[in-house]
Amino acid sequence: MKKNIYILFFILLSCSSKKAGKQVIYNEDNISFSETAKIDVFVFKIKKKYGVEDKLGNELIKPIYSNIKILDNQFILVNLNDKIGIFDKTGKQLIEPNFYSNINLYQTFESKIEPFFIITDIQNKKAIFSKTGKQIYPFEIDDFDSDFTYKNQVYFSISKNKEVPYKLNGKDYFFSTETKFIKIKNDTIQVLLEGKSQIKKFKNNLVSFYFIDNTVQTGLFDLNTDKNIVLTGDYYYNESTDEIWAKTATYF
Repeated sequence: MKKNIYILFFILLSCSSKKAGKQVIYNEDNISFSETAKIDVFVFKIKKKYGVEDKLGNELIKPIYSNIKILDNQFILVNLNDKIGIFDKTGKQLIEPNFYSNINLYQTFESKIEPFFIITDIQNKKAIFSKTGKQIYPFEIDDFDSDFTYKNQVYFSISKNKEVPYKLNGKDYFFSTETKFIKIKNDTIQVLLEGKSQIKKFKNNLVSFYFIDNTVQTGLFDLNTDKNIVLTGDYYYNESTDEIWAKTATYF
């Protein structure tokens, strides 16, 4: 019975679309025919231009775009003369179309974590925007080195191409990147560590990092307390075993 209702719905939708001169798109931009009954909005095409309408055929986004993509039934990615932007599924513009290289929706399977956008500009610099379209981190990120979730919050290790000097055994060296460790929650970003050379997820609630203070040292960051645990002495982080070893070769 449910299958027959879906078939009747698509026949009615198809008929109304033909009368209006519209072609509803079922198999483009991550929308397959088998999933259409689960989504709230539909992409339609008129004279090679794309728009968006709801299940009742009400127009939400005018058919002026060269391409449109539905993102997880929540957001709508539009392309207007190579400018890309984001709308929500009610047709409200969140991110004005601009000459961006890419817009990615970041989301997890954890329902309490809000999605957000990572946008790359034409200089290949990345920024972070909230799900409401608010820019919460500027276009100065070169790479996202790692990410993970802990207690309904998202953590990123981000890096910027920048020479960072340090001394080791009386000699001058420099790292080619500056790394920061940030926490994202809703519309806010908190910088937890900065000026570091390398930041890695360690075990449970701990994050290991190398920090620079006239020498190279290893430390730990406690996600429960948002505090550093500086290890006194000379330690080495073994990535292959995910362990911190002292110089005596006895692991910590």
